[in-house]
Amino acid sequence: MHRRFRLLGELAVMAILVSVWRGHKHLFLQYDEKSFESAWFPPLVPAEPIPNATESPLEEFQTLATNCRGKERLLRIAVATGMNRSAAEARCDDLPSWKDVVDLYGSQPVILGLEHCAAYRAAVRDHVNRTRDAYPKFGGLQIDGMFNVGTNALAQTVLHNLDRGQWVQPDLSLDDPEYWEKIDTYMHGVGWGKHTLVKYRPHNAILSLPVVIVRDPYRWMKSMCKAMYRAHWIRPPNHCPNLVLTPQEKVEYPNHTTFAVTVEQNARNPHVRDNFDSLADYWTAWYQSYWDANIPRLVIRFEDMLFHADAVVQALSECTGSERVEPFQYYTQPAKVHGESSDFLTALAKTGTEKGRYSGMTVDDRAYAAKALNAELMQKFGYRH
Repeated sequence: MHRRFRLLGELAVMAILVSVWRGHKHLFLQYDEKSFESAWFPPLVPAEPIPNATESPLEEFQTLATNCRGKERLLRIAVATGMNRSAAEARCDDLPSWKDVVDLYGSQPVILGLEHCAAYRAAVRDHVNRTRDAYPKFGGLQIDGMFNVGTNALAQTVLHNLDRGQWVQPDLSLDDPEYWEKIDTYMHGVGWGKHTLVKYRPHNAILSLPVVIVRDPYRWMKSMCKAMYRAHWIRPPNHCPNLVLTPQEKVEYPNHTTFAVTVEQNARNPHVRDNFDSLADYWTAWYQSYWDANIPRLVIRFEDMLFHADAVVQALSECTGSERVEPFQYYTQPAKVHGESSDFLTALAKTGTEKGRYSGMTVDDRAYAAKALNAELMQKFGYRH
């Protein structure tokens, strides 16, 4: 008899524990969105310039060949990635000057949304104290962005530099489709699908901090010509990026004035689609939705992950409270498991120069882009036509 009562008591305790766990899980997955968002996270405001992380002296590059002068900062980045000096200098003809980079993107990184970091950290601490859940990996940081903006590369950079790099498993291959599941780290889990418009964000989204990557729209449109992913539009031969029709194309496509783009929401819901007048309109709509969203989020630039990566990671570390690795660890291996990937120095060379930025576009395309690419967003992100 006593044994039966003891068994019943143990079952009752287990039922209570399961109930408590479910309650905590519910609190983690669904929080008071209205009070959490409306009170703390007004629209983004322009960021103050972020100083570069401490830079090593450039004396080692004082005896450079003529074709390397003015490119010392890029050479220092190349050496920091593990390339030896002679190999880096052998690529000088391909590299832009630092002045070229500054003319395009400014001398400092641009990170928007840092003014909300303190409130976000407080919300996470409150949640952990209330639910006794573990503190989220990387402080709840989640990576988002359009196609072809470097989300996979940023995920690897964060993995190797935040949370003291403790989750890195070098024996795992990036080609493994279960890579992120096996390391139990979900940096692409914004809750509504990576590369997906923020309007699809559910009301019970997981408490997290989206880090949104934006890319120079002209370079981004060129990359879309190479890898379309879930975006679909008519691509005539020898004309891409293509926004408006040439006279010859108007004959072939008489019912079109622009090359409209259709984008599938995500791989799980390909039947849910969004339509845009052009690639330029798609870029504007995607980032405008994040700019206007009433949620905590950061916006960083693809270009700054090349030219100011240390400073960007330092800002992410301070914002989320995730302890970083010292010194900064560049991740230069191909970060994509699909599509094409450029080596790091090639990315520096292509991105840091005006050369080829508008190739493939007609005069009419550029005129259309100047209107379709939202002027306020271009200014806030530090881009120009």
